[in-house]
Amino acid sequence: MLLRLDSTTVSANLAVIVSQLSAAFALEARLTAESIGSDKLTLPRSLDAWPDRATLAGLLAAQERLRQSRAEAQAGLAALARCMAIMLRAQASGPRYLKDTDSIRFRPRRLA
Repeated sequence: MLLRLDSTTVSANLAVIVSQLSAAFALEARLTAESIGSDKLTLPRSLDAWPDRATLAGLLAAQERLRQSRAEAQAGLAALARCMAIMLRAQASGPRYLKDTDSIRFRPRRLA
């Protein structure tokens, strides 16, 4: 035998690439779910035989937590915007009551 190749470097490089691809697939799943308004992250069936399925599952779980956190933050901002709109309408209308459909009632008080 004239030459013997060491597979250690090749195996290490392959592991790095598989890890990077796993992270990219998990990120893509979250971004797709967010863009279509889905509550579930899904992966293509072609990844059922992925070599490092455990790492992919962990990354997917992390992306799911991030999706939930972003959805909660977005819902909070939407609620804040609704409250601001109600407050601005109340301010613009003067000391009158708001419409019955609004959740906040403006009641002027006399100072003693």
